[in-house]
Amino acid sequence: MDDTVDTGLLYYDQLNYGDSSVLYQKHGYRVGRYKDLYDNHRNFGKYEFNGLYQKAYKAGQQWTFRLDGQLSSTQYLPSSEMFYLGGMSACGLYGKPDRRGWRLLRQRRIQCTPG
Repeated sequence: MDDTVDTGLLYYDQLNYGDSSVLYQKHGYRVGRYKDLYDNHRNFGKYEFNGLYQKAYKAGQQWTFRLDGQLSSTQYLPSSEMFYLGGMSACGLYGKPDRRGWRLLRQRRIQCTPG
């Protein structure tokens, strides 16, 4: 095992339906603790935003606009938290509740390196 990241995420998300459109937004704040191979620890925090707007037209066309961003409240972020890669840099399974509103989610990630 290499590096470990334990995180907690408090977020609010909202999904709005129109006659031919959908708007989704998620605002969250993630805090975490990073532990490396030598048992050194670092704490971090960051704001996360995910947004999506989708519009369908009667002729069959559909437009999708997506915006994702993050802003760190600390000077340090582990590499697995720096970039939005869709889980490509981490090993593990992550669950997400299916209700709208405020949520608290706890995750544990283990970064895997080849070799």
